[in-house]
Amino acid sequence: MGKLAINVRVENAISQNTQSLKIADPVTYMKLFNEGTLTRDPTQPLPFNQDKINNTINTINKAPGYNPYVYPAVDWLSVLLKKRTSTQRGNMSISGGSPLARYYVAGSYNLDHGNLAEDRNNNNNNNIKFQNYQLRSNVNLNLTKTTEVILRFSGTFSSYQGPLTTDGSFNSDIYNLALHTSPVLFPAYFPADSANLTTQHILFGAPQGTFNSIPFNNPYALLLRGHKTSSESRVLAQLELNQKLDFLTKGLHFHGLFETNRYAYFDANLGYKPFIITLHPMTEQRIIIRLAG
Repeated sequence: MGKLAINVRVENAISQNTQSLKIADPVTYMKLFNEGTLTRDPTQPLPFNQDKINNTINTINKAPGYNPYVYPAVDWLSVLLKKRTSTQRGNMSISGGSPLARYYVAGSYNLDHGNLAEDRNNNNNNNIKFQNYQLRSNVNLNLTKTTEVILRFSGTFSSYQGPLTTDGSFNSDIYNLALHTSPVLFPAYFPADSANLTTQHILFGAPQGTFNSIPFNNPYALLLRGHKTSSESRVLAQLELNQKLDFLTKGLHFHGLFETNRYAYFDANLGYKPFIITLHPMTEQRIIIRLAG
């Protein structure tokens, strides 16, 4: 009789970028923007005056009287992404048997976490979580000296949860937005003021003078604007029969195979149209508008 064999393996992995793209700081960004504007057309007014640059420096240095909402300096990569993430894996197999029956059963589990920043201001976990389960079993039964039955089963089950995406690759979406969104035009969000002490939704930021007719993207609002869940399963079952028919004709053999498979997929998208806040260009008072799109 074959001995029972059990194998178990558990892994935990932490991953991070070996090298991150270095981008200009907000002050250098404004100076280079001004320089590029002058190079193209010396008669054009500078996009950022010296007062804007000086107050942004005060924001970065947290100097007395600094105002990060009027003069923001946003590191979008830090706001939207984590520096590292983790993955857990587990595998287990059992095998054994006797001359009359042999069996092999194996299962695996994988849990992958995304590297999107998790925000406590949001009422759901906006990070990506992907789970995958795999099961497999083979059982060989010798019913008689001439009759063998083989049962096979395999199944793959997965579940996903994460933010809404437009093209199926939210990480690439949000990374591109983080790199191409100005760090000095608007903050990621505004804290609740006296007019919004009981407001339940997040007050996402927008550039001064933004209205629905002027499209723009707040990457932080896009990250938190919705949630997607999905589940997928594939199941395959086989029944195989091998019968020797030597009593009829020597060497005659019957082989039969029955197979069934099942596939299922389900997803649900929940989202909302965020409120955004912009400052009046003259009075710097907050104006509530709705995010276009």
